[in-house]
Amino acid sequence: MSRCGWSRSSPCRRGSRWHSNLVTLAIAPGVVANLVFKEHWGRPRPIDVTEFGGDEHFRPWWDPRGDCPKNCSFVAGEPSGAFWTLAGAAVVPPHWRALAYAMALAFGAAVGILRMAAGAHFFTDWVFAGLFSFLVIWCAHGWLYRWPRTRTSDEAVERALERIEAKRT
Repeated sequence: MSRCGWSRSSPCRRGSRWHSNLVTLAIAPGVVANLVFKEHWGRPRPIDVTEFGGDEHFRPWWDPRGDCPKNCSFVAGEPSGAFWTLAGAAVVPPHWRALAYAMALAFGAAVGILRMAAGAHFFTDWVFAGLFSFLVIWCAHGWLYRWPRTRTSDEAVERALERIEAKRT
């Protein structure tokens, strides 16, 4: 990892796959799950609802009104980060891609089930975390690689990074 710097010969700087993965990491678990939903969707955690011995009222996944003031249940942050491994699966060689997707989904589901077992999330919390992570990764991957009018070339990414680097110095 020490070779992954801003130098022109850096192996991590070649192409946009490394950068697109960092962007999706910041957006999917960082912004969408933790800043948007968890802080503004008042669904209480299972251990906090009256049905499981808590003092807050149960709210379905689609109802943002709840008793939870912050760091709420919907959507699940840890599974969102676990489902982010789909970003890596999207850029593996095609003959390994199906297996990589299956492993990423299994990992995300396993983390979600563990969070459910701990009483920290409902089933829909981690399912929607996976869905939102997938949508962010799918859009970023499509924008960079699949959709012709928006496809970004490696040279364009290199020029943009060089402009940023020039401004830093």
